[in-house]
Amino acid sequence: MDTELAWAAAFLEGEGSIFIRESGKAKTLTPIVVVNNTDRRLIERYVNAIGGLGSTREWGKKGNLGSKPSIRNVCSFRQAQTVLTMLLPYLTPKTIKYERAVEGLELMNGRSRAVARVPSTVGPELGRVSNFATMGELRHNLVQSMLFGTLENRAIDYIASVDVIRYASIYTAESMEYDLDFGRELWLNRSRWTMLVRQYLDLSETRQFIDRAADIGLGEGKRGVITMMQARNVTRESRRHRWGACVLGFTYRGLRTQQPVLSMHSRVSYVAYIGALDLALAYVLAREIGQRIEVPVEEFQFEWHLGAAQLHAFKSLPLLYSDGWMPYFEREKMRERYPAIKLISRWHDQIVQSTEDGVPLETIKYGPLRRVTRRYREYINEDLLPSVTVDQLGLDPLYR
Repeated sequence: MDTELAWAAAFLEGEGSIFIRESGKAKTLTPIVVVNNTDRRLIERYVNAIGGLGSTREWGKKGNLGSKPSIRNVCSFRQAQTVLTMLLPYLTPKTIKYERAVEGLELMNGRSRAVARVPSTVGPELGRVSNFATMGELRHNLVQSMLFGTLENRAIDYIASVDVIRYASIYTAESMEYDLDFGRELWLNRSRWTMLVRQYLDLSETRQFIDRAADIGLGEGKRGVITMMQARNVTRESRRHRWGACVLGFTYRGLRTQQPVLSMHSRVSYVAYIGALDLALAYVLAREIGQRIEVPVEEFQFEWHLGAAQLHAFKSLPLLYSDGWMPYFEREKMRERYPAIKLISRWHDQIVQSTEDGVPLETIKYGPLRRVTRRYREYINEDLLPSVTVDQLGLDPLYR
């Protein structure tokens, strides 16, 4: 479930309206979606959730909403169609707004697109987002932001040959609630978790970090103190980590009676690939600390200090399939507008073509591409990897 779209649908139900009105000289019936509120932050969150669509402006200084000016967002015609398509799955069935949304979509879906210019050439852009409600939302919306990012909307900073990059950001989540099945969503097996844990954590250092964090959380440390743990040195894999380790370390601060905060510090991360597993590592560490101080991991706050967020051209494909983004890759306008979609499409087309042509896997010389191609072929044949959810993960690889 896309939590931001679900929130936007609830906001529309509580603070908005859906109309069916006559439009133009031909008096064509057209849906109009309107939300208004005196809190600009709520309107901005709604607009971000629907991809920046519609016209947003202040209207009226006084009236039913009191002395504060109201901020209104209006979407009509094709933009209304796009918004209703996104929000309908989250609207409450059998309500007036739900029925009007269905009616509006039926009107628009039965109308030729040649009638007017189609604004659906713009995807659900989020811009340079950095604050999120949950860790799961952070993972999903960061990928969405970069996928529909441009240099102009500042969601990306650099376009390379195999990825797009955003530099120097701090991402925060008010809750470390995290839902990930890396077997089904990342097309990885459990051994990849074992490798990650052993690669970045040392048993003795991890134990001491959890002990120190628990002391702070229980109020046994100096007031305001913060503790840290460096990740293991990865020089033993110097070719893979030529420029340094990807995960640099973790910090903890906060009393159990307040909101504990776990931070992860990374040099770089493939946010739609191993980055999702990096987040799982932070989740497991917070859960271990939480058990010691009797605070559920969902009540922790999370900070990710990330030097470079990267969206890889083909390693991202499993998560893009799982999150339902692939239909956008079929639209030529999307490929033209968004560098990430253009780049990923080129590699995706190559994988699909080699599969349709029956190219043997052993003839694909580039190992990472061969792995993703193999997993893609298993995916389309429904030969899926076993499910491995984040609640099944632990630090047990350190003890084996």
